[in-house]
Amino acid sequence: MLEKLGNRKLIINKYIDEKLIYSWEINGDDIQQYRDLDTLVEFYSSSDKEMNELTNHAKYLYFNNHLDTSIFSYIKLKIYVSDEYNNNDIYGYTYEDKKLEKVYEALKYNENGYIEIDNIHIGTSLVTQAEISGCIYKIIAIVEYVIIMIICAFAIYTLVRSKSKKKKASA
Repeated sequence: MLEKLGNRKLIINKYIDEKLIYSWEINGDDIQQYRDLDTLVEFYSSSDKEMNELTNHAKYLYFNNHLDTSIFSYIKLKIYVSDEYNNNDIYGYTYEDKKLEKVYEALKYNENGYIEIDNIHIGTSLVTQAEISGCIYKIIAIVEYVIIMIICAFAIYTLVRSKSKKKKASA
């Protein structure tokens, strides 16, 4: 069992050939007992062709993490992206059910070749300098849901009203 770390940050670094590839920064107060923290970040995709089509062949960095980030009040992932993303805004997308969803806007590249993503989501993500059109936006999905609910409510109201009128007419 791990002691509560109290007001500390837990930092987990992954190096390859003495180069920091990625780093997790986690609120240590959230770790109250020992559990396996799967901090592996994978940088390969088994569906490159599909990703190229979804991104309209824009340059991207694909990565996948398995860490259950929902259990932490604060979590940040720092990833090395080299100097190819220098001086441009970087957008972050999650990939699920063969769709991209924009979740990070205007990520910044720092002078050492890294980007930092606060409160990252579990699963498959990609970062790119291209703002991908046609991807699903959370706000649009919520608006569509509200519209569908209004239509359903109106349909139920109309159905109930027409049945009520039929009962009155037959009485």
